[in-house]
Amino acid sequence: MAGKTDHTLSATSAALLGQLAWADQSSYELAKAMGANIRFFWPRAGSHVYREVKRLVTDGYATARDEATGRRPRTVYAITPRGRAALAGWLATPSAGFTSENEPLLRLFIATSGSKEDLLAAIRAAREQAEEMMDIGDGLVAQFSAGTHPFMDEVHIRALTFDYIYNWAILTRDWADRTEAEVIRWRTLGPNPGKRRRAVARIRAIAKIRS
Repeated sequence: MAGKTDHTLSATSAALLGQLAWADQSSYELAKAMGANIRFFWPRAGSHVYREVKRLVTDGYATARDEATGRRPRTVYAITPRGRAALAGWLATPSAGFTSENEPLLRLFIATSGSKEDLLAAIRAAREQAEEMMDIGDGLVAQFSAGTHPFMDEVHIRALTFDYIYNWAILTRDWADRTEAEVIRWRTLGPNPGKRRRAVARIRAIAKIRS
């Protein structure tokens, strides 16, 4: 059998195999899917997807066949029985925790080395991405409601990730609105008694929600 027998799947490999488990797909289709929805919780560049799917073939987890769409050739990938077994094995392992790469939040965290305008721009960037996430979500709502989504058989699973991502987008948009309203009041990014008083009240109010 082709490939190494001791290869451990990466999470990205598992993501690609999971998509191939639904249907045979070209590398373009895989990259498009990664860019359309999975990027919000597992962002990977298209070039990474192309390399990784080729590695899956080398390791015997997928096969590749050449097809032609009109005059344009394309390579279509399919999961193998070995790939299905590896994917099932990966899903049975304990899940790692989650991390989040959030550049607008990073910019806020170190904002005092920049300007108020820089800070407001970062807040706007966060809001814009949240609104983009909701726009994509609204399109999915229409597809699933009409029964036209290509993976309707997965709707009971997709609803669970939709719940998380869409609500995360709402949280981010609402946070951006509150944060922008506060920062607009500031003359500078430096401290003063009023800022300190509002900040402490905000922190205490947030903590009270949990209790």
